[in-house]
Amino acid sequence: MDSSSRLRVAITPGNFQGKPHFLARKRGDNFNESVNNYVLSPRFGISTQIDEADIALFPFDLSDVLGRLDPSPDALTEVIDSNRKRGLRTACVMWHDYSQPLTIGQPQAIILRSSMVRGLNYTEEFPIPINFTSIDLSLYSEPDCVYSSRPRIGFMGSVPQIATPAQLQRPEYDTKNAFLGYEKSETLINPIVRTPINIGTVIRNRGLTTLRKSDIVDSDLVTRDAYFGFYSVDERAKMRLEYVDHMMRNDYIFCPRGAGNYSTRLFETVAAGRIPILIDTDLVMPFADVIPWQEIAVWVPISEMDRLDEHVLAFHARLGEGGFRALQTRLRNIFEMYLSRDGVDRYLESFLLERL
Repeated sequence: MDSSSRLRVAITPGNFQGKPHFLARKRGDNFNESVNNYVLSPRFGISTQIDEADIALFPFDLSDVLGRLDPSPDALTEVIDSNRKRGLRTACVMWHDYSQPLTIGQPQAIILRSSMVRGLNYTEEFPIPINFTSIDLSLYSEPDCVYSSRPRIGFMGSVPQIATPAQLQRPEYDTKNAFLGYEKSETLINPIVRTPINIGTVIRNRGLTTLRKSDIVDSDLVTRDAYFGFYSVDERAKMRLEYVDHMMRNDYIFCPRGAGNYSTRLFETVAAGRIPILIDTDLVMPFADVIPWQEIAVWVPISEMDRLDEHVLAFHARLGEGGFRALQTRLRNIFEMYLSRDGVDRYLESFLLERL
């Protein structure tokens, strides 16, 4: 992309507070959270003034701001309409598990979000990858391309117990982990963007049960007591190295959805050059115009989860040794081109230019 086709972006004005997303960063060391103290990420577009911009960028994560605007998003909608009168569309970002369509001023607003469900009626809402900002490629060796006719499937992560609403009401029930099969924590819910029931817990348990019982694939399954964020900083640093090592010693990685209809593990798997296994829960995949998701991952219909191992074995057999080696390299290249931090910024800049 030459400089003449770069996207000129202005941080949209407005009296808001919130948590910034990856396309914006705080100006200097000023801890005032107002919009005016945020600037464009230096890797995305050209930062400019509102009267010189192609598009306005709302700098805060929608899930945080909409919670603060309870019970109505009218204040945000007014800013989007004000930008419209200037001839500008407004780009917004939401990294959250919430999957229902939003109404905040589309079609003038463009919403980039992590969780969507195929078949719902979205207006100018588009899927984006998540967690690419924390993936350090220096931790991952090049794909070693070791091949065996019997595929090896890995999973390392938390596998919460599945609780029913009745169990959660019992005083003796352990609820220290807020992400059980059913949400209990009132603090995670606001009237506009609600934290969904974590049906991913059920999918994760069912898929791992299938893999443990299988006699046609090899499994390397390591379970944790809690989600990554519940551990201390020191524990997380050690666990990250263990996690990467675990990925690199396996051929395929089981990537079930969580509370949101996406998998953080998916993008880490692609970075490692390992082949993802996806349970199709009406997933809406990011950057699908340039990433051939159906070709580079094992897709298992949710109705056939009990045959997950058969789907992997059939995919592996179709690849053969040559195809297996080539796919590992292709996955790593796809990460670097489209799913790394620089790749995401390049794609989104071009994507938004096309929608002016």
